[in-house]
Amino acid sequence: MFINKRVFIALMVAFVLALSFAWAKPEDQMEGVTELTDATFESFIKSNKYVVVEFYAPWCGHCQQFAKSLGRLGKLISGSKRVDIKIAKVDGDKYESLANKVNLEGFPTLYLFKDGNVKKPITHEGSMTTKGVLDFVYENTKKKN
Repeated sequence: MFINKRVFIALMVAFVLALSFAWAKPEDQMEGVTELTDATFESFIKSNKYVVVEFYAPWCGHCQQFAKSLGRLGKLISGSKRVDIKIAKVDGDKYESLANKVNLEGFPTLYLFKDGNVKKPITHEGSMTTKGVLDFVYENTKKKN
């Protein structure tokens, strides 16, 4: 039995794509969480009213534990009426220049950037749970009457 060369190539491409999805880490595929880079960080912050950014390192155990909470947070916020709030993450190891820009002292660290201000984020110092971060976000993004 002979397989047409085009069919074989198409099957191989499909197989490789299936493997890449199967091997991807869950934290790499978070609904409502944008992965930022050197090239996208500043424009993303400046183009959104509120942005919560987690600075993490792939090797950090606390970051790995927090990944599920961040994923839940992204899903909750993106599914809410608060379209003015965005959730993002930055690999502070890979993008050290961004970590230096915000004077990062450790992993994981959460910052809230308001009104496009890249220079003065608010640092989350509370509970690193979905509820703890959600409370922090809503407390700092209340609409003033």
